Amino acid sequence: MRIRDFILSRGYSLNPLEWVATYAYPAQMDQFRVEFSHLHFFIIESGGQVRFLERHKPTLSGRVYEVRQKEISDSPKPAKPREKLNRPAPVYVRDEYPQTNEAAGVIPTPSDRSKYFAQLTYQYPGEGTVQVPYHIHSGEQTFTGGSLSASRIPLQEDGDVTYELGEPVTSVQWQEHRRAIEQTVAALSQRIVELQPKPYHNWPRKVQRLHLIDNGLIEPGDSSHMDESLFKDESLLHNAFEYARITWNERRIYKPERFTKAFIQSLEQGVTLDAFSHYLSSSFGIQYSSGPAVGLHLANAFLDLIYILDKPSLLESLYSTARHHQISKPDEWIKETVLVALLCQKASLIMSRPENNQLIAFHELRALGRTLHEGVRLIRQQNLVRTLTAPVSQPQTLIVPVPSINPRQWHYEAGPDHSLPERTFRIGVFFDGTGQNRINDEYKEKRGDTSRTNVARLFELYPIIPGRSDKIYIQGIGTLDLDDLTPEARAAIIDEGDDLCLNSSVSGFGDEGSVYCKWQLLLKSYRKLIKSLSDEGHYHAITHIEFDVFGFSRGAALARHFVNALQAGLPDYEAPNTGGSEYDYAYARYGKPLKNTIDSTIEPNLLGQPEPFVYDKDRVPLSIDRHRRHTVRFVGLFDSVGSFVMPGDDDDDPFELSLKAHQAKRIYQITACYEYRKNFPLTSVFTKGRARPDNIFEEAFPGCHTDVGGGYPYRDQYFNTKLPEYYEVPVITSYNRELEKVGASEEYHPRSGSQITSDRIRKQYEQEWRAQCEREYADGHAGATGVVKAWRGHYYFYRIYPVNVSLAGLSMLRMKQQGHVMGIEWLEEDYDKVKNTDFHSHAFIPKLWKYLKTFPIGTIQEVNWQGVAWHTDVHRSHELSISPGYDSFIKKNVDGIDNRTQFIIQEPMPVHLRPRPIRRIFDND
Repeated sequence: MRIRDFILSRGYSLNPLEWVATYAYPAQMDQFRVEFSHLHFFIIESGGQVRFLERHKPTLSGRVYEVRQKEISDSPKPAKPREKLNRPAPVYVRDEYPQTNEAAGVIPTPSDRSKYFAQLTYQYPGEGTVQVPYHIHSGEQTFTGGSLSASRIPLQEDGDVTYELGEPVTSVQWQEHRRAIEQTVAALSQRIVELQPKPYHNWPRKVQRLHLIDNGLIEPGDSSHMDESLFKDESLLHNAFEYARITWNERRIYKPERFTKAFIQSLEQGVTLDAFSHYLSSSFGIQYSSGPAVGLHLANAFLDLIYILDKPSLLESLYSTARHHQISKPDEWIKETVLVALLCQKASLIMSRPENNQLIAFHELRALGRTLHEGVRLIRQQNLVRTLTAPVSQPQTLIVPVPSINPRQWHYEAGPDHSLPERTFRIGVFFDGTGQNRINDEYKEKRGDTSRTNVARLFELYPIIPGRSDKIYIQGIGTLDLDDLTPEARAAIIDEGDDLCLNSSVSGFGDEGSVYCKWQLLLKSYRKLIKSLSDEGHYHAITHIEFDVFGFSRGAALARHFVNALQAGLPDYEAPNTGGSEYDYAYARYGKPLKNTIDSTIEPNLLGQPEPFVYDKDRVPLSIDRHRRHTVRFVGLFDSVGSFVMPGDDDDDPFELSLKAHQAKRIYQITACYEYRKNFPLTSVFTKGRARPDNIFEEAFPGCHTDVGGGYPYRDQYFNTKLPEYYEVPVITSYNRELEKVGASEEYHPRSGSQITSDRIRKQYEQEWRAQCEREYADGHAGATGVVKAWRGHYYFYRIYPVNVSLAGLSMLRMKQQGHVMGIEWLEEDYDKVKNTDFHSHAFIPKLWKYLKTFPIGTIQEVNWQGVAWHTDVHRSHELSISPGYDSFIKKNVDGIDNRTQFIIQEPMPVHLRPRPIRRIFDND
């Protein structure tokens, strides 16, 4: 096949092109970079076949010809004689014909005073005139023109007038066009053979119902990146067919210019032209220069389709092809093929992107579209040919014949549905707080100073249903994973206090309990879960993975980062590694990021290799799962605290704590109203000064940080005297203190600051004070006792009493309630195994829950429970740093507050009258 004929057969106009170079292939493949656009492309002649070279294929051998715009003048000369690459510009459909030179006679100036005249009005049904070339004969007079109007033409004598309208299409033109149709359809048929559509099971989980997908002319895109509207049975394409039918059949608008305007108006009344532009690019992989261009070309395509469907002879080759390839619905396939071919004439091809289907046979369809368009032009030209003889001076009217639309034939029926049924698998991911470990803490409820957090308890209640749902638990930062040890070995480590890691507890980094170790545990847990699904035969049927994400404290910060990391993609353990996140993949292949993706610099992400003990961002990441979409249903946070590296600041790099409304169906956080410590700053889900999204909520509950998230010991642990040696008895974290009186110390020397013999005297005072407290306060606070501290020349007499953890039960039930609202089917039958016993034995807090549970989400604030929740039920963790005698260096730095000296308790004062410190609160963004 000659190069010129090949280019023409692919629908290219050669006017702006020239052949600039020839290369021996593959010997000279390093001398040029393959490009493919309508103004610059490469053709390879190999083994007697000619084809486009769209990318380097070293297995081919032959000659490569480079063709590009003529304006490029510094290209190398061709290695063999240039072929003639010029041809006339294509002729597009026109309703009016150009004015021609007069062949005979002279058209006189119209005059209404002429006794004899010729007058003919040629019009569409019910519309204005159409201008056509004409010959008018009357006696010896002949008038010829390129545009007949409805004006009178004066004649010299009486007699008959013969009107010859239009220019007949010759038999040669029809034959040439028939051959052109056969050639372009043959090229399309050959393309179908070459494509060999991949098996359905290799397609994305969701596929548009397009006939061209069924036979491989369109390759389906990644449904996880495509709009849901594209997969509806009644698509925008159905609407466009209906708009065309109404415009033609009901409104009876036949003149091309008027049809185009009316059709575009109908489109714009339904949806925007930009929406149709998006539909065409997503569905067929083609685009136009602008929205108005979309309307114009869509209208012209439907106008041509009306004439084509009315002329069966134009479709004989396509029907033959449909039979040859055993296409199940030939009428619908042909209708869709013809429309897409017509649309391709003026469109440009969008190179492969996952958010749109890829039109593989673009060039064959463009050539077919141009050939069909030329056929419509010939039909319309022939339809205007009329001959009429009528008496002189009698105005005549002729109606242009137009095709009719058969509604049943015209109705567009979608292609076969190859989408797999939507099957959702849900995963609950639970990130525990710093120093909290579900298994270890359950042991410490009897042998330590800790209880399980709300995150751990909710994890126990999250359902595991084969093929439907599962769960992942991530221990808190600063803890060791002892799950693989025997109960005895684990107990021995916990009893020595060796289950906690100091460095990571403070900063989140630096040892085996670090945040990167916990993230690596997440990757391993997710891979184990997916492998289990695969082994059980469920994984390949899943089309959608939906997450419910929970976290407390730094675990809440990790939960927020997890939601962001999801946008970079889930790993596909069955695919070879491609390296890079969704963002990297998009830039490498398409040169731009995809919709709703984030920069792959987010670290750590979910594409990391699960083998190392610590997350390693430098290892080649796993491939992205492109067969399943993933979403987040519910994010439940207990008092988010980042404090990575430097506790108390808002620099959480590299972790991303900002949450956006589109990232989850609902985001909900419970905050601690009585938390003031500077190392426990809250990261809100809102940003001051910005509107609050409709699906993000935050509520303030009574208590400090751990009162809300859980983890303090049960009240009974206060009395437990059989704890390991390193625990204090009574357990310091389980009680509050009240300063009852202050006494001066006579032995205090202000100048030297020494406290001579004060410890002996203090112990004597403390013995007496303890007995008094146990005697006087036993009724109100069982277990109350007394402590005396010496500080700066004074003795401080504290009454201490145990505090229950009932407030944690309040926030747990609220979070459980909101998860249920979003569809979580908690294991209610297991609630007794994890219930907060202090909550259920409390006299008032359960009643408070009955009151608060009726509040709509997002409406519970301090004013709703103030005066009901007792201050005696709140762990005042910050007061250790402002209570004289307790304010050690560690307490001042770990549990300290901002402007600490302003809040030091130097005299007895009821809690509700003390000045309240201000907590640091960081914005979401």
